[in-house]
Amino acid sequence: MDPERVRTVSRAALSLCIWVRAIENYTRVASDVKPKQEKVRVLNEQLRVANRALDEKQSRLREVEETVAALRRKVDQAEEKK
Repeated sequence: MDPERVRTVSRAALSLCIWVRAIENYTRVASDVKPKQEKVRVLNEQLRVANRALDEKQSRLREVEETVAALRRKVDQAEEKK
């Protein structure tokens, strides 16, 4: 289906030829893209779960750092008192 050869026959046939080629191209591209889109969706979900876990760990780390800072203050106060 060469558009230049079809053009010599009919304008309508040319338009139909171009449309069919575009649909064929779209189908080929879509079949290549769909698995990649699914992989992106899965990886985004994994990233969301990992970020949630990271947020929880960072929150716990802040709590531990605050506890350590409070204990250091107590040690400093005890040494001053001593």
